[in-house]
Amino acid sequence: MNISTTPNITNNASSTQRKTFGLALSIILTLRLPQVLDKLDQILSVCTTVILSENNDLSEEESSGENMSSSRCHGEGTIPSKELRKRQIKYSDPINQLSLETSVRVNLQTCAALHGESFNSAIGNMHPAALEQLKKALKMP
Repeated sequence: MNISTTPNITNNASSTQRKTFGLALSIILTLRLPQVLDKLDQILSVCTTVILSENNDLSEEESSGENMSSSRCHGEGTIPSKELRKRQIKYSDPINQLSLETSVRVNLQTCAALHGESFNSAIGNMHPAALEQLKKALKMP
């Protein structure tokens, strides 16, 4: 996959597809290949975008879920069985059980251990705004 086209893919993909892309890219971080460091900023940029959009999606789902439960209290509606089944399938998917944030954090540590000082140099060459976004996504100080 050409990483330069990945942001376009993540914009047009479902949340599950975006998360799958992010998980695949985070696994690339564990390879002992110098090309990983060449593309580190792009890999982390995509992963960061997916994590932050995933957090926004969760916030939206929680707020819409609250609205549904409050309307149900007033007897205004119930979740149709088809919609309920779709939700059950979605949440039973193993992709939804994995944490992209944890995967990136762990695989980034592995990458640092594999590449040593070259990793530190690659991180140091990242754009400061991208690095701040990464720290925000991984909840790092």
